Amino acid sequence: MKHFISKQYLMMIALLFFACSDDDIVKLSSEPTAPALNTIFETSYQLSVENADQIWETVSWDEADYNAGFPVIYTLELSNDGFSTSTELAETIADSIDIMVSTLNSTLLSMGLSGEFAHNLDLRVVSRGDLPKIDTLYSTTESFIVEPYSFKVPYMTLWVIGTHNGTAFNDNDVIKSVNGDNIYEGYLYLVDSFKMTPAPVLEYEYGQDPDGMIGALISDNEVAIPVSEGAGYYRLNVDLNSLTYEMLKTDWVIVGTAIGEDISMEFNREERVWKAEGVMLTSGSFQFRGNDSDNLRFGDNQPDSILEAGGQAIPVTEEGNYTVILNLDTTPFYRYEIIRN
Repeated sequence: MKHFISKQYLMMIALLFFACSDDDIVKLSSEPTAPALNTIFETSYQLSVENADQIWETVSWDEADYNAGFPVIYTLELSNDGFSTSTELAETIADSIDIMVSTLNSTLLSMGLSGEFAHNLDLRVVSRGDLPKIDTLYSTTESFIVEPYSFKVPYMTLWVIGTHNGTAFNDNDVIKSVNGDNIYEGYLYLVDSFKMTPAPVLEYEYGQDPDGMIGALISDNEVAIPVSEGAGYYRLNVDLNSLTYEMLKTDWVIVGTAIGEDISMEFNREERVWKAEGVMLTSGSFQFRGNDSDNLRFGDNQPDSILEAGGQAIPVTEEGNYTVILNLDTTPFYRYEIIRN
């Protein structure tokens, strides 16, 4: 059920409040009672577009007590940073409200949280009166994990086929154009040589121009692109506007105040991720650095387990022994995991 608040109604209440004589004004409690959430939330939720028109939760609470007869407005707030910042989920003058799956999902996406990834969230109810000198009161918070769904974007894709995958099409062996401008990027394990196709068929292939400079592409009489530095994990950049490509063989370490000396990561070809196991993380932060270069760093600006190039260092709030995973196989959004051992 949705509840709408009339601004005109609130203005009338305010006018009546100020029109009263001193003898008529209701004295507010010097110790008003904050609202208290009643809803028992699940530990985690996975939202789906199929359930978008269903109720996620009916959130209810005990009303705030100001010991006065004015209407109280209640706002549900969400945060993924301990309420350093918050986002409004819903507003009502009732003591409960139905939150639809679609409403929660769109709110999470508006917070910059990525779909298909789990996020730690806090929820609270805030009470206020739309009158002067009325305290804003906050309930205690409830915490849970939510994985929203995203609206799939049909990114332009190049399939990379070669000796690394038996010249077979694999939806993981791709690079993508995030902006749809024919400029592609992705990370792959490459072996000897490869070609690229804009569709999973062997009818139109891009390869090295046999008469051109290294890095020149052509789609007619092309030859396989050689992996000149040998088998390894490469960043592959392709510009089909200029018909060029660049390859950079990479290795990765963990750097930062949370680990002291740099920690090397090992590539697990079966899992297609970089791993460092038995890592002692202390209070501080860390980033992922490639090729011992500050120009090839990943951090997390949200934090939401999604990496950004040159992003902020990832905070460590609890010291301990961890397995740290760097996953660059999820183009165009790279991610990481920190698993306590």
